[in-house]
Amino acid sequence: MANGVLALNAFLWGILGLATGSSEVRWAAVRVSISVIHFTVAWLFLNRANLVRAGSFRDIAWALPSIVLSGLAFHGAPPPERWTNGPAGLFVAATVVVVTSLLVLGRNFAILPAVRGITIHGTFRWVRHPVFAGELLLLLACVLAATNGQTVSAFVISIPMIVIRILVEERLLSTQAEYQDYCRGTRWRLIPFVW
Repeated sequence: MANGVLALNAFLWGILGLATGSSEVRWAAVRVSISVIHFTVAWLFLNRANLVRAGSFRDIAWALPSIVLSGLAFHGAPPPERWTNGPAGLFVAATVVVVTSLLVLGRNFAILPAVRGITIHGTFRWVRHPVFAGELLLLLACVLAATNGQTVSAFVISIPMIVIRILVEERLLSTQAEYQDYCRGTRWRLIPFVW
């Protein structure tokens, strides 16, 4: 039932994004990108696997700041019709990374720390957390679209909060032998050859 409600919520946000605004190409690309992410998340909520292991209250508390900060960065960005080509192009490219990675994640999708299964193929062959890598690119696009205090602060603070979220999720996922094997074969967490 909860997955259905969450899916409906994400789906309605996607529809709302398509139903408002100008048809100018750059604006439409950003707005369609946001809606595609919402539609993907809605589909994943409806099709995700059963919970194997839930994160603790502490795990969830550590994950929530990165979610809130991402929302603040998106909220601080200007309306898409005021974006220039560079940030709009980066946003669309980052959307491709996020949506592709979410679709590869498939039934193992979770917003908060949880184990629903282990994904080791597709974009997950190169880094262990490609969705977070794409999210950081989305946030960077928001910063480039409007270099204001809110977006810059949210982006800068998001980086360590996403790192913490990754470490919390990896601690939980490492309870599975398959994930431990995966980590030995896929060294990089977020950015190849960096971390």
